[in-house]
Amino acid sequence: MDVEALKKLNKNKKLVKKLAKKYHAFLASEAVIKQIPRLLGPGLNKAGMFFSL
Repeated sequence: MDVEALKKLNKNKKLVKKLAKKYHAFLASEAVIKQIPRLLGPGLNKAGMFFSL
């Protein structure tokens, strides 16, 4: 996934929660991982899966 795909994913809050519950960790490049908290932070936080670096 790239940043544009994450932006589209963020529009579907139910899908963000579903992915957060399905996976325990996400593997991403350094460039993308720095933007995940800004893009998906609220959705991951609600799912209880917000991560730190």
